[in-house]
Amino acid sequence: MSEDLIIPDSENKKVNLNRFTSVVFGCKTNQSESDSIIRELESAGFKLVDFKENPDFAIINTCTVTSISDKKARQMIRRIKLQNPEAIIITTGCFVDFNRHFLKEIGVDYVFSNGQKGEISNLIKKIYGYNLANSDTQPNLKLTGKHTREFIKIQDGCEQKCSYCIVPYVRKKYKSEPPLKIVSEINQSTENGLEEIVLTGIHIGKYGADFKNKDVYAANDIKLPVLDLSALIELIINKTNVKRIRLSSIEINEITDKLLNLIKNNQMIARHLHIPLQSGSDRILEYMKRPYNACFFFEKINKIKTVIPDITLTSDIIVGFPGESDEDFNDTLNAAQKIHFSKIHVFKYSPRKYTPAALMSDQVREDIKNERSLKLRKLAAKLREEYIVSNNEKILRVAVERINHAGNLVSGMAENYIKVYFPLNTNAEVIKTGQLVYVKTESVYLEGLYGNLVDI
Repeated sequence: MSEDLIIPDSENKKVNLNRFTSVVFGCKTNQSESDSIIRELESAGFKLVDFKENPDFAIINTCTVTSISDKKARQMIRRIKLQNPEAIIITTGCFVDFNRHFLKEIGVDYVFSNGQKGEISNLIKKIYGYNLANSDTQPNLKLTGKHTREFIKIQDGCEQKCSYCIVPYVRKKYKSEPPLKIVSEINQSTENGLEEIVLTGIHIGKYGADFKNKDVYAANDIKLPVLDLSALIELIINKTNVKRIRLSSIEINEITDKLLNLIKNNQMIARHLHIPLQSGSDRILEYMKRPYNACFFFEKINKIKTVIPDITLTSDIIVGFPGESDEDFNDTLNAAQKIHFSKIHVFKYSPRKYTPAALMSDQVREDIKNERSLKLRKLAAKLREEYIVSNNEKILRVAVERINHAGNLVSGMAENYIKVYFPLNTNAEVIKTGQLVYVKTESVYLEGLYGNLVDI
């Protein structure tokens, strides 16, 4: 751990307990990384508690993708410091790189960059007097119990450098996880009862881009002459017992014919792709330095729908990017309507220090951003409602998330990213969180669907 990343004074605190809390903001990659730290600490005998339960130390994994993300990080750090004045505070994640002064001023004890997250558990063990040299290097890491699907980190880093995005500055170069490590983590998840995993990363379409000597990679009896996302998925299909593989966000230009055919021909892969559009205007896409134009995006979406007619498509869109005119925004509205996304995450443009877009002169007024955000959100809500209704009276495969015995209600997420509810019945004792079940939907319910279990 680099000396300049440690903010001193923690040595003056007396450690009496081994209780810790973990707070995470942002993307699924952050969640996966925090889960790994939790597993390592729990396997060493530490106890995870809520930050309101007087933890001995707190690990805060932050995000900085928008100004709201920064605000949430600052608020949580202050809150934990106020409620737990004796706790050792450890911060990590994307927020820390450009907010060192704030962290030092507020009295955070340790700061770890994204690349140093793997050292956090060893630091904590060292504080508590563990002999790391004699510790088990292959502990039996149990699930955290925080999720009903496991987030499997396959990749880190982004080198795309869109003009608005801070992520390449804080996540940096591509770094792919070894394929056999990924397979091992998935097998551990399935052994512990989870039947769906999510392959996550900062830029998963670039999986394997950083590997050298790709032709020598092999897994037992399987040779991997090309090590990319599709090859990794094939390996997972052949070497694990996972029942459903879901992909996190992927760029439109990285969806290959091979990947589409894999999804088409394998029921194990969720027919759901989250593909960021960001804008429907060619002019704004160029300013954003996105690697496509609207025509390319539409053509690729049409191809995806042709190959996989029942595919579910969700997206991210930014409104109020510098220079965005009413015409540009209308292009975005029309694109969202034309593609008919089943769900859209709408973001108001947020200037990020050090990015080219933050220096652009034609910044859009906040009231205009608010107006455009509201219009797009209304369209998104309409498209979402139409999509949910279109899936009524269908049989959906659902990953069980919550079981409410008192309310006689079970809820979970379908393959197509719709929340589904169904009642407990005589088979309730065999229903477990993380399990995949089939539900015949019968009605719209709580922004999702309601139905009954069926045997397939």
